[in-house]
Amino acid sequence: MRGAPTEQGVELYGLTAPPAPLAGLDVSALNGVGWFSWPQSQDLDVRVGGSIRFRFSPKLQSANWNESVDIGANLPGASTQAQLPLLVGTYLAKPVDASGIEALDAVPVSTASAAIAAYNAVERFDADPDFTGACTNTAVIDQGVQLDSADTVDDWPAIDSMATWDSGTAGVATEGEWIGSEVIDLGAVMSCRLTAELASLSWDVTDLVDARPDVDAVPDWDGTISDANAAFYVSVSDDDPLLANWQPWQPFFVGDWRGRAFRFRMVLQSANPLHNVRVTRFRVTLDMPDRLESGEDVPIPAEGCRIDFSQRFHKKPALALTVQNLQPGEFYQTSARDAAGFFMRIVDANGQGVARSIAWIAKGYGAEA
Repeated sequence: MRGAPTEQGVELYGLTAPPAPLAGLDVSALNGVGWFSWPQSQDLDVRVGGSIRFRFSPKLQSANWNESVDIGANLPGASTQAQLPLLVGTYLAKPVDASGIEALDAVPVSTASAAIAAYNAVERFDADPDFTGACTNTAVIDQGVQLDSADTVDDWPAIDSMATWDSGTAGVATEGEWIGSEVIDLGAVMSCRLTAELASLSWDVTDLVDARPDVDAVPDWDGTISDANAAFYVSVSDDDPLLANWQPWQPFFVGDWRGRAFRFRMVLQSANPLHNVRVTRFRVTLDMPDRLESGEDVPIPAEGCRIDFSQRFHKKPALALTVQNLQPGEFYQTSARDAAGFFMRIVDANGQGVARSIAWIAKGYGAEA
């Protein structure tokens, strides 16, 4: 006998389904480096052809993926360990499959352990709230940069018929950019560390509050838009920025960089003409580590001499000096002190130069690369 047939609907996602989040993430600090480990991804298309992506936020609590910035390059999907610059804040990791689809959720781990070397905030780039710069298919609205409409006012049938002015009749542009007008110039090629603070949001331009029948029933005011995003870039020059000898744009990541001048750019993209993205915070801090240079038993001739540091500091350092075998009435004179060195001369009570030896220590930050 044969029973009655039954039917059951099954929805198959296959390669279009996002990979599962990582099962955990741990970090330990050693010699100024963060050592990260995690269980291998359970998704085959992550382990083969996929990658692990890390982002960083200076927040120790409530950090999220959209407000964080990439740190380091993507790692092979089969990897289970990574070494990254050790910073105070939260690291977030996501697996990305071979099709470029990210996991829906990032796994965070926070650390309050800073690198042993003390860092100094030398320069800051604060784009918000004015976002002064050049816009292409973007607009500065409500103290943020967002994609502009794909058409113009001249293309609209009637002003009064428009549901929203931000997207026009054709929706938002698929891609736009913003290049900041401010440039950081260190005055010389230096090694430095760049960190960033970011904030962005994505939304459906047709989802208006006035159209909500019951605002108390809205489960999530932030929405779940994932196809409208912002990417951040930096361009470096080893020359005076006025010469405009800029290197190609590179994806911004938290880490150590080398250059004299730095400029910054955002690229906004949307795969849906009804989905927009707005960046409301874009701030970059440029740090340099403390550094000491010293000399012992350095001979100073009667006419004096110039002492140059092995590497130029970013700014004129503090200087401590000790003259060996200094006689009553003798004293030392320093002049032409700058970030590269100083001139030293020792004279007697009559103002005549005498030969002596000195020990010196210079403390500052930054090193010319």
